[in-house]
Amino acid sequence: MSDLTSLSNRLIILLAAASALGPAAMQILLPAVPIIKDTFQVSNDIAQLTLSLSMFAIAIGTLVYGPLSDKYGRRVIMLLGLVITFAGSMFCYFSTSIELLILGRFIQAFGGAVGLVLARAIVRDIYGAEEAARVIATLVMVMVVIPMLSPAVGGELMNQFGWQSIFIAIALLCILILMLTINYLPETLKEPVPFEGVRAMLLIFFRLFKSPAYCGYAFCVTFVSVVFFSFISAAPEIMVSVLDRPPTEYGYYFIMVPLGFMLGNYVTRYFGHRLELNQLITWGGFISVLGITLAFILLSSGIKHPLAL
Repeated sequence: MSDLTSLSNRLIILLAAASALGPAAMQILLPAVPIIKDTFQVSNDIAQLTLSLSMFAIAIGTLVYGPLSDKYGRRVIMLLGLVITFAGSMFCYFSTSIELLILGRFIQAFGGAVGLVLARAIVRDIYGAEEAARVIATLVMVMVVIPMLSPAVGGELMNQFGWQSIFIAIALLCILILMLTINYLPETLKEPVPFEGVRAMLLIFFRLFKSPAYCGYAFCVTFVSVVFFSFISAAPEIMVSVLDRPPTEYGYYFIMVPLGFMLGNYVTRYFGHRLELNQLITWGGFISVLGITLAFILLSSGIKHPLAL
C-alpha cells in the first residue's frame, strides 16, 4: 500500500485524464456536427446520432467495465478500454459514410467509458475513506470541466485542420494515457470478486428503484442531465442555422458552461455547512428552472444572441 501511495500524484493525474477521456471525446465533436451534416448530406437528426449514441455507449460501458475489472483486475481492463477508444477514434477518422462514423463513435465512446468506472474503483482500492473522497472530488471536477472545454479545442482543430483532425487528437491522447497506464498504474485489486450474474445485478437495481429517497435524488440528477444534454445536442445547429454564427464560435461560448459549473460547485461548498442537503438541492433546482425560463423568454422576445442560450 505504501508503494501505491508514493505514486499518489502521478496516479491522480493519470486517473483524472482517463476519467475525462470518454466525455471529452464525446463533446469535442460538438462544433463539427453542422459540418458533418453537410459533408454527408444527412439531416440534423442523423448527424446528432454521433452524439446521442455515444452517450448510450458510455452508459453500456459503465455497466460492463465494473464487473469485468472486479474479475480480471483494474489494470488490464483499463488498458483494454483505452485500446478500444483508440481503435474507435481511428475508425472515425477513416470513415467514408455517416453510418461508419456513427459506428466508430459508438466504439470510441464505449472504450472511453472505462476511465469513468475504473478511476473511482482504483481510488477506493488505494485510499482510505476520507482521502478517497478528496481524490474523487478532484476527479469529478476534472471529468466535468475538461469535457466542457473540449468543444473550444474541437472548434479550433476543425478550423485549422478539418473536422477529421479531432479524431487524430483523441487517438494521440489515448496513446499518451495508454503509455502512462503501462508505466504508472499498478494492479490495485487485491483479490478478484466473482460476478454473481445479471439476475443478481438486476435485483439490486430493482431494490434501489423501490427506494423513494434514491428515486428522488436520481430524478433530480436525471432531469438536470436531460436539459444539459438536450442543450449540447441542439446548440451547435442553433448557432449555425438560427443565430448565423460560425461553428467554431460555439466552443468559446460553451466555456461559460464550465464556468457556471465551477461557480455552482464553489457556492455549494460554501453553503454546504449552512444548509441541509435537501435545501441545497431545492435551491439548485430552482436556479436551473430560472435559467431555462430566462433563456426561453429572451429567445421568444427575438433576442438572437448566443448569450441568450
